[in-house]
Amino acid sequence: MSGPLSTTGGGVSRLLYYRENAPPFEIFARAESLQYFQKICPLIGIKSKAELGQTLRLFGEQDDAPIKLPQWDAFHSISLEAAMNFEKLASKP
Repeated sequence: MSGPLSTTGGGVSRLLYYRENAPPFEIFARAESLQYFQKICPLIGIKSKAELGQTLRLFGEQDDAPIKLPQWDAFHSISLEAAMNFEKLASKP
């Protein structure tokens, strides 16, 4: 399987998915630690939590949002803040 949400390594394909009310992705759950958060910043192309917050504000479900998140059933969409554990990022030493 290939595509933007799949990873292939060692002959094994894995699909990343997120469901409503699920815990955050593991990489972001670990990033509650300031040290771990600083390690992943280059991976996601940011320098700080504030910069990530500015980027997240670009995404939205409103018609005037600069970047619209995908929706299904006309109402459902993913919460990037929840999937990325935004409130708790870099909150522990």
